[in-house]
Amino acid sequence: MVNELTWFDNRPWREGTPLDAYPTIADFTVEPAPDVPAMFGVQMWWVSSTRGILSVFPWWDHLELPGSRLDDEEWIKPWTEDDPFLDADQNFAVRLWVVDDYVYVVSGLSLLEATWYRVPVTRFKAELIRFRSSLALK
Repeated sequence: MVNELTWFDNRPWREGTPLDAYPTIADFTVEPAPDVPAMFGVQMWWVSSTRGILSVFPWWDHLELPGSRLDDEEWIKPWTEDDPFLDADQNFAVRLWVVDDYVYVVSGLSLLEATWYRVPVTRFKAELIRFRSSLALK
């Protein structure tokens, strides 16, 4: 199946596009966001070497501190399509759910204009663990 949707397009989530139409990001990585003012501490981006920046989290600050989003594993549990993880704040939104071996992600400035993709569960979890352990936790 050819993916004819644009990269920023929320139709797959809104219209029930088959899950196999979501682009698979095999080279998914979690990286520190560059140029974040010190007052916000460490933030993260989800990135692909072939697709570029996938998702940004401008309101998830101070990931280097105990009690940050990275300590709260509740948001990476196996959420279902009917009961997804959802977070939104000032021009930011992310929706995550797991089906079989993939984490499905819809994220962007809002859920009306979003990037959509899927990541193998093992890669997703491994990258979050790697990123967290790379931080100098205070």
